[in-house]
Amino acid sequence: MKITQNTSDTLVVDNTPWIFAAILIAAVLFSTAMGFFVFAPLGEGLVFTLMPAIGGVLCFVFLVRRTQLVLDRRTDSAEVRRRTVFGYAVDEFRLSALQGATLYTEGAGKSRRYRVVLDVDGSERPFTMVYTGFGPKDAVDAINAWVGASPSRA
Repeated sequence: MKITQNTSDTLVVDNTPWIFAAILIAAVLFSTAMGFFVFAPLGEGLVFTLMPAIGGVLCFVFLVRRTQLVLDRRTDSAEVRRRTVFGYAVDEFRLSALQGATLYTEGAGKSRRYRVVLDVDGSERPFTMVYTGFGPKDAVDAINAWVGASPSRA
C-alpha cells in the first residue's frame, strides 16, 4: 500500500499486490515445469502439468486485485476503484461524508495483518478487501490527517 499523491486538493492511495502476484506466477511456472519435466516421461505429465497451472491461473484471476482510493477536495468526491482481470468497479461517495479511516487488525505477533476500513456517514466501507502487512498503518494515518479526523484503531 502506497500513497502516490498527497496534495492539499488530492490524496491518492494505491494498493497493488505485486509481491503476491509475482509469487503466484512463480509458483505456477515452477509447478508447471516440474510437472512437465519430471512426470512427462511417466506418461502422467499432462495431468501434473495442467492441474497446478489451471489452479494457479484461477487463483490469480480471483485473488489479485488493484485497489485505489482517490479523494478530491475540489469536487467533494471520493472514489474507491477496484480493477481485476474481469473488469473495473468504482464506489463513489461525497468526500464530506468521509469521517476517517480505521485500521483493523488480525492475528498476533509476526503474523499480524491489517486492513483499512473507511468510515462513511457512520457506515464502514472496506478499502482493502483482504488483510495485508504492507503499509496500511501509513495509509490510515495519511487519510485521517488529510481528512482532519482523529486516528482510530480497531
